[in-house]
Amino acid sequence: LVARAIAGEAGVPFFSISGSEFVEMFVGVGAARVRDLFEQARKAAPCIIFIDELDALGKKRGAGAFGGGH
Repeated sequence: LVARAIAGEAGVPFFSISGSEFVEMFVGVGAARVRDLFEQARKAAPCIIFIDELDALGKKRGAGAFGGGH
C-alpha cells in the first residue's frame, strides 16, 4: 500500500479500515467501529487513516447490480 509506505516515511502511525466494515448486519456496529478507529487516531495524531473500498459506502440500499430504483 502506498498509504502505508507514506506513513512509514513520515514516521507516523497508520490506521486502516475497509469500507465494507462500515456496513454491518446489525445497526450501529459499523458506526461504532468507525468511532473507535477515529478515537484511536486522535490519540496517536498525527497519523494516516486509510479507508479501503470507500465506494462500498456510496451504494443505495436495495439497489441491484444494474442500478434499480428510481
